[in-house]
Amino acid sequence: MLDVRLAYRDVALRAQDIEVIAGVAVTTPERTLGDLVRDLCGGLDTAAAVAALLWWRSDLAAPGTRFA
Repeated sequence: MLDVRLAYRDVALRAQDIEVIAGVAVTTPERTLGDLVRDLCGGLDTAAAVAALLWWRSDLAAPGTRFA
């Protein structure tokens, strides 16, 4: 039985959103950041939240960073 507080979201990941660390497939930092911001903002405009997080973790703002 599922807990009613559980929000389950299952999406297909693109190959470029996955990396392998110690033999375990995980989402890239960019993909994870995008997912967390999207969940936090509940579908609202995420530009300000992404900008704030990139300021906090400037190493994520490398060329080619994508938030899809």
